[in-house]
Amino acid sequence: APVGLVDDTERDHPPVQAIWESREPALFLKRDELRNERAEVVGRGNHVMAGLWNGEQAVGFFAADNLVTGRLITVQQQELLGLLAVSVGHLCTLKRAEERIRSEIREKEMLVRETNHRVKNNMQIIASLLNLQARHCTDPAVVRMFRESRLRIQAMAQVHEMLYVSHVPSRLDFGRYVESL
Repeated sequence: APVGLVDDTERDHPPVQAIWESREPALFLKRDELRNERAEVVGRGNHVMAGLWNGEQAVGFFAADNLVTGRLITVQQQELLGLLAVSVGHLCTLKRAEERIRSEIREKEMLVRETNHRVKNNMQIIASLLNLQARHCTDPAVVRMFRESRLRIQAMAQVHEMLYVSHVPSRLDFGRYVESL
C-alpha cells in the first residue's frame, strides 16, 4: 500500500501521536518549528516522520529533517522515507512470524521427543509385564505365548525407535531392521 503524505502544519499534537492514531504507514511533513523529544524548539524547517507498522502494531519511526543542510526535503526523499518505512514494517512482520514459527517448531519437536519417550516406556512396561506373567506359568504353551507376545512388542518398539531416529520417518531400512531383530 502506498504511503500517504499528511501535512502536519495545522495539527496541535506532535507527529508521533498522529502516527500512532493513524494506524497506517502515513508520512507526516511538519513545516515551521522543529522540536526534540522534550518538545523544545531546536530549529525551523521541514521535518518528515513515517511510522513503522507491524500489521496493527506500531514498532517505531523513521524521521528526517533539514536542520543541517537547510534544504527543503524533496518529494522524492519523502517518498523514499515512506517506502523505507513500509518495507521495514513488512520485514518486522516477517521476522516476528519467523520467530513464532521457530518457537512452534521447537515446541513440536519437544512434544515428539516426549511422545517417543512415553511410547518406548509403555512398550517396555508391557514387555516386562508379559515377562512377569510368564514366570508364574508352568504350562510351556502359555509361557511360549507370553514370550512370543513379548518379542512382538519388542519388535514394534524397535520399529518405533528406528523410525524416530530416521532422517526420513516415512521410510524404514527394512534390511537393517531384519538384521537387528
